Amino acid sequence: MDSYTAGAIFISPTKSPGRPAGSDRNGGTRRIRDMPYQTTAHAAPDATTRLAWTLASAGVLPFLAGLADLVLGDGAWTAYVQVYAAVIASFICGIHWGAALLGKEARPVMLLIASNVAALLAWVAALAPASTGFFIFAALFLGLAWIDGQLHRSGAWPAWFWLLRLTISAIVATICLLIGVMA
Repeated sequence: MDSYTAGAIFISPTKSPGRPAGSDRNGGTRRIRDMPYQTTAHAAPDATTRLAWTLASAGVLPFLAGLADLVLGDGAWTAYVQVYAAVIASFICGIHWGAALLGKEARPVMLLIASNVAALLAWVAALAPASTGFFIFAALFLGLAWIDGQLHRSGAWPAWFWLLRLTISAIVATICLLIGVMA
């Protein structure tokens, strides 16, 4: 498949060996809007990228609230944060399902199985005592980030999404470890 780069101002195809730029495998011309693209490191983030970062960052707030409640309050929110963590882990597993079903992953069967196991593990962690459950969540979020890294290396995830997933996962896993220690 040809690779195309979407810049801040233009979309330019990069030529594949043996084929003219902008042509498909059969020599036909492809429309720019139908071509796969990647955002270059120099391109300004588009509205979708900014929205994804905003929503993912906002998704960290309940974890921070749970940690703050343990530090400053009585820890009454811990059970709610445990359920929230299970929902978020299951959501990420659903993203992995999407990658498998869209055929962007070389080994979709393993991805489907891994995401199901992870989702079930999330609910085990939600039902466990907080001190155990949050350690499971920390490991789970790091494991899901590892899968995201594999998806990025396979070409299924764009670089900006891998950076988002790695950053948010590291923050959430750290908060889960802290809550696990304090619970």
